[in-house]
Amino acid sequence: MDPFLLLLVVLDAQELHVATGDSHCRAVEVGESKRYLKETCGEDGLTFRCPRSHLTYSTIVLFDDTHATCNQHYTRACPEDPKFYQACGHFDQGRCLSDSVRSSLTFCGTFVCRRRASKRSFRTTSGSDVEGLCDGKRTCRNTDLDERMCSSNFTACLNVDDRTIDTASVCDGVCDCIDCEDEGVCNGHTYGFLCPGGHTYVSPQLLCGAAGGLCDQQQDLEACQKTDIVRTCFHHLEGTRNVYPNQVCHVPNFISLGSLDPYVCDDGLNQINCSDPAREVLRCVMGGYNTGISQYAACQGWDLCDDGYHNQCTEPENGCLVHKGQLCDGRRDCPRGTDEAEIHCSLLTASKCVRTFNAAQRSGAMPFPMLWIMDGFADCIDGYDEDQSNWNQCGLGSLSRYSEGFKECSDVFLCPGGGAFIQFSLLCDRVESCSGEENAVCETSKSMVSSWSTVQRSSDGHTMFLYYCLGGLDTLHSLTGKCVLKPHRDPDGSIFGVTNVSTRVPAVRQSCKHSYGELYVYLSCSDSCHDAKCPLVHPDQSSCTNVPKAEQVLTLTEHYTLRMVRRRRGEYFIHYFECNNKRCIPYRNVCNLVNDCGDQSDEKSCTNHFFCISSGEFVPLSSVCDGVMDCRDFSDECGDQCPASSQRLLKGVAITGIAWTVGFLAVVLNCVVVVKTSRSFLRSELLHHRMDKLLIILLSLGDLFMGLYLLGIGLANAVHARGYCRAQYLWLSSGYCSVLGVINAAASQLSLFSMTALSLSRLCNLKILVPQQGDTRAAWLKLSSVFLFMVGSSLTVALVPLLPALEDYFVNSLYYEGVTLFSGPVDKATHQAVLSTYNSRFRLSQALSWATLRRMTGHLFSRDYGGVTGTTVGFYGNDGVCIFKYLVTQSDPQHIYSLGVVLLNLVCFLVITACYVLLVRSVGRISLLLGTKGPVRQRRQNKLHAKITVIIATDFACWVPFIIVTIIHFKEVIDASHFYPVFSTIMLPINSVVNPLLYEKLFEDAFGHFFNTIRGKVRSSTTIFFGQKGEKILAESHTAVTEF
Repeated sequence: MDPFLLLLVVLDAQELHVATGDSHCRAVEVGESKRYLKETCGEDGLTFRCPRSHLTYSTIVLFDDTHATCNQHYTRACPEDPKFYQACGHFDQGRCLSDSVRSSLTFCGTFVCRRRASKRSFRTTSGSDVEGLCDGKRTCRNTDLDERMCSSNFTACLNVDDRTIDTASVCDGVCDCIDCEDEGVCNGHTYGFLCPGGHTYVSPQLLCGAAGGLCDQQQDLEACQKTDIVRTCFHHLEGTRNVYPNQVCHVPNFISLGSLDPYVCDDGLNQINCSDPAREVLRCVMGGYNTGISQYAACQGWDLCDDGYHNQCTEPENGCLVHKGQLCDGRRDCPRGTDEAEIHCSLLTASKCVRTFNAAQRSGAMPFPMLWIMDGFADCIDGYDEDQSNWNQCGLGSLSRYSEGFKECSDVFLCPGGGAFIQFSLLCDRVESCSGEENAVCETSKSMVSSWSTVQRSSDGHTMFLYYCLGGLDTLHSLTGKCVLKPHRDPDGSIFGVTNVSTRVPAVRQSCKHSYGELYVYLSCSDSCHDAKCPLVHPDQSSCTNVPKAEQVLTLTEHYTLRMVRRRRGEYFIHYFECNNKRCIPYRNVCNLVNDCGDQSDEKSCTNHFFCISSGEFVPLSSVCDGVMDCRDFSDECGDQCPASSQRLLKGVAITGIAWTVGFLAVVLNCVVVVKTSRSFLRSELLHHRMDKLLIILLSLGDLFMGLYLLGIGLANAVHARGYCRAQYLWLSSGYCSVLGVINAAASQLSLFSMTALSLSRLCNLKILVPQQGDTRAAWLKLSSVFLFMVGSSLTVALVPLLPALEDYFVNSLYYEGVTLFSGPVDKATHQAVLSTYNSRFRLSQALSWATLRRMTGHLFSRDYGGVTGTTVGFYGNDGVCIFKYLVTQSDPQHIYSLGVVLLNLVCFLVITACYVLLVRSVGRISLLLGTKGPVRQRRQNKLHAKITVIIATDFACWVPFIIVTIIHFKEVIDASHFYPVFSTIMLPINSVVNPLLYEKLFEDAFGHFFNTIRGKVRSSTTIFFGQKGEKILAESHTAVTEF
């Protein structure tokens, strides 16, 4: 009997047995069958369980030749399997339908046809072995694909090739049929030769070859006339070979089993000057002639273009060689899409041009990588990238680079170990550009939160444990509650062949705002978060373009889609996230604050981050509105979500109004006092009178400059307006802030020192029996000495913190404007930590000076354009109001100096108080000695008491509360730093307005006149309503006011 007929009989018997007997598996084992998961029944390995069913089927191969791989015979057509997952893994699906057909009609490129073989049984087969295929009648009882695949959307290959391909695969530049006839007639041009009758095709490689004519009547030799020879080339078997028109710019055949040569020529001379311009990707000079280069000649290493531009290629991923012109063009040319994620694509030009490579097929101009500028190759068709006038060259030697137009050059960050550099626009973007060193340095410099992104797995991989649910952690259990086991929910539901995973999590829902990576995924996907949803998405079709197909294992989901799985210890798990761009990443890289997908799809649906509006980083929620700038655009602190977004230099309308009002009054009133007292000073003849006038002038000058300080702060507040949040570090490190700080400190000390000296002078004047003349040389010497001492001591207190020799004592930090390695002011500790991370051999045993830190930090950057030097955030840059740093703690290196000044001011206040108390007593005794009696002496004493009480009370209200707050802050009982605006605009400057009223008789008389006017009006009203009794009440009130 014919062996084939015997197999048919056996097959019929098996089908009858399966149809009538037990179809359940007694022993099931999940395993791979050519990259697809299958459930195998029994030990023979030929019986399988149907997908989505308990039924089984067996497979039988009737032929064993190369063209029968799509023709598998089955004992059953599985139900509920419209895309025929049953047929996957039983043949080389790559030799059947194209990928596009697989995704639209079948999973694996073929179908299973159930047809009647006899009156009592059915035959099941697949592929082109189906009888009645494409005959216009439906042959299969379970599907209509035997006719649908013959529609205008599909075409069959010729010769011995039995596969059917999608018409979209015809003339797509890739051979899908074995002999590449799908690329034989394209765009009106013929490649190879189609024999009469249309059943045989001669490929360009075999056409006109040593084998002679291959058509039945050798008609293909008609295309091999000597008059048609285009040129000659070299072939490793034939030597010199003639090239004919039907062989020029043909598609190379990499799948043919009949030819070992994908190209006609070994030197590529048949891939130039194409008849079809669509197949040319560039034109260049070759041997002095303008020549077109085929897309199939690029990157082959052939000696074609004189400048070698056709071989300017790169390999973004293993096995994918592309021309540089294909990078960063928005088209995926490599399976993993790495040609669009190359380091070149991270920095593109703002200007656009039409690229030289494949210009005819591009829609228009597009940006191009900055690395192409002035590299010796015209990547733009008009040579724009090589025109020196369009670019500004920056850097020298290995640091040479270009910037667009007349943009100012800047220095760059030097990668540890040398050789590479990063421009500031790409520095600290969480994408590693320095061979594993950049992120470590950035995490140290910016104090980035280290995301805890992994979970603990059980030994068999079936259970995931959160670390605070591990045994023995009783304290954490008490904080998080009892832990329970919950199933991990995949958006695809149950997945065929995949081991179900459970997660041990707290029984009570937790906040997942501070969870990342695997921790976030397993918590949210087990319904254990009250503020997060599962970030996993349901893909229509698993692609994972960044995973080589040879490494992919596919299976069927509950939603009847294919998913990729990974094998671990004999079992299969899903531990990956599929990005919108079809890349796949592990769970630990999901919601971890890093754009691992490249399209941000792994982070956008997460609720554990803040997205920086302009700069595009992801920062933890704990870093938002914490006073530290983590985003390069400052949006985490200056966005609408933070109170600081509306922050101004002076906080609040009330404080701003007080600053302007007090400043204006202080300037006006004290100007009047200075002018009037100066005249009185010149008219005075006695030394003690001139001394008092001089001290009043100094006091008024101090108060005048305090007013100028307030007006300067008010002006700065108006200039910065709502932009202060983003400009605050520039302001704090500016010279203008330091100048205002010096004015404030010097004015405050001059005013206080002058009041102290004036109190002592007035007390001493009571003991002078013989007054000295004020116009003698000795008198002028005393006056000059007092003036210089008062002014000099005040300026000394204010200027000492700015001395360069004392910067290690007074400088708080450095600010690096525009340097993305740092965020905000950087103190000494951060500097030293960054240096240690940058150079692992660098270890510090003691603090370094600012000069040393500046020098060493400068070595992290290039020095072609002045290098990177931080701006000092000095003693007066501790707050936006630029006030003397009175509020210090024990950790501040300048706390001794600041507390010393505070104690000095306290001593001055005590001296003023003591002097005026003694002055009151002395005046009383003198009045008794002079015999002053009666109401006159009493009124004078009451008036003096009232004036001195006001002087002491204002000084007390100004300094004593401030000194108490300073001491409490130093002891770290409270944090009073947010009171700086109140101290600088109200408490300290208030005396600048009060002092002129107390020390100048002009304003005292003015107030007396004001009270007299009010008294007159009140008297008239009182007399009218109350008569004589009202007159008496008003007289008593007048007496009290006059005595005051």
